[in-house]
Amino acid sequence: MVQGRQTSRSVTSKVRENLSSDKFIVVENTHESLVSKEDFKAVQSLIETRKRKRPYAEVHLFTNTLFCTDCGKGLHFKKNRRGYICGSYNKHGSKACSDHHVKENELMSAILEDVQRLLADVSEQNVLTKLESKIKKQFAQLEKEATAINQKITNLKKQKTKLIQLLADEVITQQEYREAVEMNEETLTFHLQSKLEIESKISNAKNPEQIRLVQKELKHFAKVEVLTPELLHRLIEKIEIKADGKARIFYRFSLPPAII
Repeated sequence: MVQGRQTSRSVTSKVRENLSSDKFIVVENTHESLVSKEDFKAVQSLIETRKRKRPYAEVHLFTNTLFCTDCGKGLHFKKNRRGYICGSYNKHGSKACSDHHVKENELMSAILEDVQRLLADVSEQNVLTKLESKIKKQFAQLEKEATAINQKITNLKKQKTKLIQLLADEVITQQEYREAVEMNEETLTFHLQSKLEIESKISNAKNPEQIRLVQKELKHFAKVEVLTPELLHRLIEKIEIKADGKARIFYRFSLPPAII
């Protein structure tokens, strides 16, 4: 509920003046919400990702494809390191995140090896059985990741409560509180989105038709030798880089993510 948007010039004047938003009287949670704020933000984030946008110019191969597992920010290419580092770390240093460094040539080689391995499986007669077996084995890993994300979400909510207490005790300033809460909300939204994506992939992978789509898509690249932008974007939805530099590849054909 928002009040105090306007004020009178004086008690004798009928002229009203609009106030700036920082002077509004805002009372939160006056009405019971239909959905939680976290769910609303997660859904809005998914809607944004599905909008058709004009693609940005990609100077480097993995631009707009590599993301940090911990904070969700895109990775930035650093010429002096011959690879990519976390965008949050690049802008704000270690107080925001760690570098999550990965070298471009090593990542290219690892992805090509993984694609060639999948292509080799496609050429075998029992490919469906093998892929189905692989998916079943990785279901447990996906469920474990979902549990870990739920724990991170719980911890972030607890962290926000602690920040409120620190502000009340005047341990931190209002500016520090706002910055910390903003970073907290961004990370929370990222983990909620990741949770929805994992749940969606588990559901899609149970569909046998997805296995046949894997075959069809991979056979299109039967003689792949170079990782081109066309191959990268056609096969791969996104790549998340962990703190230890390991990559988790999310393919567009609903196969559980590969760790390389």
